[in-house]
Amino acid sequence: MAGTLPVELAKLGLDVSVILPLYRHVRASAERLERTNMEITVALGDGLSTAEIWRSNMPNSDVPIYFIEQNELYDREGIYGLTGGDYEDNDKRYAFLSRVSLELAKILGVGSDVIHVNDWPTGSIPIYLKSIYADDPYFKNAVSIFTIHNLAHKGLFSKETIEFAGLSGRPEVKDMSLDGQISYLKGALTHADVITTVSCRYAKEIQTKEFGEGFDELLRYRSDNLFGILNGIDYSVWNPKTDRLIPFNYSAEALSGKAACKAALQRENDLPEREDVPLFGIVCRLCDQKGLDILAEILDDFLSLDVQLVLLGSGTENYEKLFKEEEARYPRKVAANIGFNEGLAHRIEAGADMFLMPSRFEPCGLNQMISLKYGTIPVVRRTGGLADTIVHCAGENLLEANGFSFGSLRGEDLLACITGAISLYKNGEDWKQLMLRGMEQDWSWRKSAGQYVSLYEYALDRKRTSSGSVNEDARTNVGLSDGRWQRV
Repeated sequence: MAGTLPVELAKLGLDVSVILPLYRHVRASAERLERTNMEITVALGDGLSTAEIWRSNMPNSDVPIYFIEQNELYDREGIYGLTGGDYEDNDKRYAFLSRVSLELAKILGVGSDVIHVNDWPTGSIPIYLKSIYADDPYFKNAVSIFTIHNLAHKGLFSKETIEFAGLSGRPEVKDMSLDGQISYLKGALTHADVITTVSCRYAKEIQTKEFGEGFDELLRYRSDNLFGILNGIDYSVWNPKTDRLIPFNYSAEALSGKAACKAALQRENDLPEREDVPLFGIVCRLCDQKGLDILAEILDDFLSLDVQLVLLGSGTENYEKLFKEEEARYPRKVAANIGFNEGLAHRIEAGADMFLMPSRFEPCGLNQMISLKYGTIPVVRRTGGLADTIVHCAGENLLEANGFSFGSLRGEDLLACITGAISLYKNGEDWKQLMLRGMEQDWSWRKSAGQYVSLYEYALDRKRTSSGSVNEDARTNVGLSDGRWQRV
């Protein structure tokens, strides 16, 4: 989102700036990183801390990125932590990011109308705007947009957090309290002018006890300010016609490279080079959220079929061990690649016939949209963004379908969905039409960016009214006809 949405917003005429910490890996890899000679000092607890500001541009764009350098906080091996857990001072690290970002906005003097922040690391910004900066004339007309990417990450810290965050004694602190701790996420959900999340379905799901992570009551209370907008795909990166990380390029107009990519993927993973066998791909974190426990229930039944599976990912030890054991049991059917490999991720998308995503929950999901572009048919569970993007292939809606889906958490239903997909795979012409339909669909950020612009205008219209309400015509204009956006 941070990598593509700002560029698309700029194409639509907005003046956009991006602010990020200067992490160690950014300093090591960023091109054209320039010192600005700007320094910003803010209070944290009883002391002061200073940041130096660096500048670059988004790739292939004039959109500026401002990096906050504070080596004590950000010059580390990981981002939020290491394999063993999160950094203990993440509350300080991201309170500092939030304060410096607001001060930088004032120095840049760009007249911020919209401050769009993402997830708990920037969750204190909407709180600051309603407290410390409430009377600051620079932010008098600004609105805060808070996007939830995954509600399960709450930004929970000890009560001492409020001291160095500069919020001690302020009434807003009660809105951050959660189970005896302080939650940046809860504060943002309470104080942001508008809340968005990354699919319409997930925006509805998080208002239920099952998916609400304890915030469902608050989100139902704020439902008039809650919207769902799907993330998009960056087709300059994910496009089989131009992808430099796959061995053969192809398109909806010239499909032969798809079969060549499949054969190359089989060779790379020491699997029999067979055109007729359905090849399934998985690229994900190996964890329960991704529904791997559902897959584990029927894994032996699945692998007893005439199939192949290429997996890439890392995560919990039990799943890493499970798939390596299956590889040992079925060496001619399973290739389990444990770790991260960007090139292999692209090659799996290009070479697989089907992509498995049986997620327990999925706020948006990107791989199903990437798979559609690559002619790789998604097999998904109907949840979150998976439900918003994949139309199940059944006899009555074959002309609208773009994949296969199931609704329950039962392994037997996943297996039935898989066998249904295999059955259609054997019908070459219908399968080709399903592939082409997905490849021709547009899931780019261009559409989503236009919807964000409409939402920004809607939020500013609300801000301009003394009551914080808006007339019905303006409310109606929020809804767009293609179903990728809606009020919840």
